Amino acid sequence: MGFFANIARRIMNSAYTAAGMGRRTRGWYAPARSPNGAITADLTQLINRSRAAIRNDPWASSGLEKLVSNVIGRGITPKSLVASFPHTNGLCLSV
Repeated sequence: MGFFANIARRIMNSAYTAAGMGRRTRGWYAPARSPNGAITADLTQLINRSRAAIRNDPWASSGLEKLVSNVIGRGITPKSLVASFPHTNGLCLSV
């Protein structure tokens, strides 16, 4: 095969190069499970290890605290949409 014929063959087969068993992909293990299936198979072990890391590793504990504070932010603050409360006009609200 000539040089250009070899390049043309590679370009035409480029969609299927991931399925090849060449030097680069010979040792590649790709399980045929979904991400959810892969996690649920060892879920209890993953939970136990992550909880142990939070208890014993200050970096993991700090990372969890940062994640929670970034997700929640300043917290959940209730805000009333009612302009006034007509049923509290005659009540003493001080303690």
